[in-house]
Amino acid sequence: MERKDDRNTPRRQHRIDQILDVVANRKPDLLVCAGDFLKNKSDLQVIANYQTILSGKTKIVTDYDVRKGKKKNNGGIPSPLYLIEPSGKVTQIARQCASRSREFSTKHGPKTRKIVKCFKTNEATRVFKVKNITCSCLVCGEINFFAYKINSSRVHPRDKVFGNHYDAVRLIVNPTHDRMGDSWGALTAKRKYLSRPLSYHKRCYVSTSNWEIRKPTKTNSITGVTHKQTPHATNLHTVYVDGNQKNLARIHNSTRMMEYRKVNVRL
Repeated sequence: MERKDDRNTPRRQHRIDQILDVVANRKPDLLVCAGDFLKNKSDLQVIANYQTILSGKTKIVTDYDVRKGKKKNNGGIPSPLYLIEPSGKVTQIARQCASRSREFSTKHGPKTRKIVKCFKTNEATRVFKVKNITCSCLVCGEINFFAYKINSSRVHPRDKVFGNHYDAVRLIVNPTHDRMGDSWGALTAKRKYLSRPLSYHKRCYVSTSNWEIRKPTKTNSITGVTHKQTPHATNLHTVYVDGNQKNLARIHNSTRMMEYRKVNVRL
């Protein structure tokens, strides 16, 4: 979704209509929306009511903008994440516990212990199923539960609680508020790590993002790659299976401020 000055720009009804159009006409098993997708909490119930009418199969992972006029970094308010079932049931499955690497202390210090404590309070509710596939979620910058070592190009959990939890599921969804940077290839490495096969099972990682039209174009001084936030970016939405990025089909939308992509994955 288009984002301007840390705010998603499409009108409230356009956001609702986009979800309902996908559920009614595309009929995916799982629909993952980018951060701040809905305007307010009551919109969750609007979607849920239509779910019962449509009698479809789609499970929806989404959230709403909790800031109520506050700007920048969610105003310090942890972002909640919701699951809307085909039955119309709405469940809060997670609340954001971390957003940046620097929020963690080194050598498992007090900052990291505080984040671990937060995670444990909603660890169980993060787990849900899609067609008997066990899933879990990361809210935006929570992907920094995992650290990247530049010298060895290896990824590891900052605490065993994170490693045990996400290694036990086969599909991880990670809605984000806008596209995150990928300095030194850290973000790509983490996504590959979270989708690596374990115990002879395929595994999958899914991310969805908005694009911030006010962010300046940047060129990485090391790689020479130029980054600009647009709806056309390959990594706006990503799906990794067994450590490999999948090609997503771009689906035509009725508004330029939305970007819907689709991929079929068999786990």
